[in-house]
Amino acid sequence: MLASATPTVMIVALLTSGCDRQTTKSSATSSAAPLKSSPQQSSDDVERRKADDDLRVKVRRQYPDWSDLQINDYVKGYNGVGAISPEAYAKTRAVLDSARSLRCQFPRGSYVDIADPSLERHESAGADVTFDAIDRQRGHARIIAKTGASDVTVITGPTALTFVEIAPTGNPLVTVVFPRFRAGTREFYASDSEHIFAFGDISIGQYYGSCAVLE
Repeated sequence: MLASATPTVMIVALLTSGCDRQTTKSSATSSAAPLKSSPQQSSDDVERRKADDDLRVKVRRQYPDWSDLQINDYVKGYNGVGAISPEAYAKTRAVLDSARSLRCQFPRGSYVDIADPSLERHESAGADVTFDAIDRQRGHARIIAKTGASDVTVITGPTALTFVEIAPTGNPLVTVVFPRFRAGTREFYASDSEHIFAFGDISIGQYYGSCAVLE
């Protein structure tokens, strides 16, 4: 009777342990003696948490409309959780935050007609545009292109400055400017997305380039 119950017990144990590797590893090493942190490490952790809390308060004061998640992402980015150092991130963020006018170019990209069963990609360049009178408090800016000018919505956050344009036809166009300079330049990495429905054709475009501060 005991032998027949063993497989059941094993199955229950496997089901309750889950599939997370970290959980399995922790269970396997739980009997080991816990690692003790040094007084210096504990002191550093306390100072780091205090610095993070102070930064959160500062960011909350500067950007009262940001969510807790956005503020936490900003703190992570400031602490260098990424490809650039905290100092570079902070300086780049400051430049982007103060920009009132950006000229953007998207020389590379492609578009796809999603009604095409083959989803063939067509290489193409995006549009050159300028975002002017950027007002982060009002969430408003003007976009100027060869085809004309219109109003756009501005969305700010710790990881990007986003412009959303809704064309008179209802087609949405989204431009995202990231707080990171291209190597050797003062131009921000940027991307531009177009979602176009015209006479039955459904064209989705994604273009890549950069934005430079004009003011």
